[in-house]
Amino acid sequence: FFLFAIVISTNTGYVVGQFRYVNPIGYLSGKVSRDEYIEKYRPEYAAIKYANNNLSEDAKILCFFLGNRRYYSDREMLFDETILKNSLKRSDKPEIIISEMKNMGITHLIIWYDMFNKWANNNFNEDERVLLDRFFKEKTSLLFSEGGHGLFKLER
Repeated sequence: FFLFAIVISTNTGYVVGQFRYVNPIGYLSGKVSRDEYIEKYRPEYAAIKYANNNLSEDAKILCFFLGNRRYYSDREMLFDETILKNSLKRSDKPEIIISEMKNMGITHLIIWYDMFNKWANNNFNEDERVLLDRFFKEKTSLLFSEGGHGLFKLER
């Protein structure tokens, strides 16, 4: 009985802690909207919601460091940073990078800025980082930015 009481109390403590963390009462009572509730725990949701509401249904989004969370998206999403990495390592100008992405049907990018910057600094040399910077300045346009995440459109 004593062992059972310890196990139950440990699990009860965990459940209470989780309930406090997710705090569903505001959402369940209607004081907090679905979108507000999701954004509280998923900062990339604002960019995904913007994409759902503003991009064409055939948009294909290459995502960087979103944790493979595609379940809120109504648009096709790819989670493979090696697409950009390999293209950047093979290229010497932004036109080649965008051409390869367009050939794959990619139309947009969603990026978690902090992780993307760390990844770029750890994976590319100085020349490659300059090329990456040129690619973003010349071949993309920022459509939306919030919560440390940005949605970029690939230019033609």
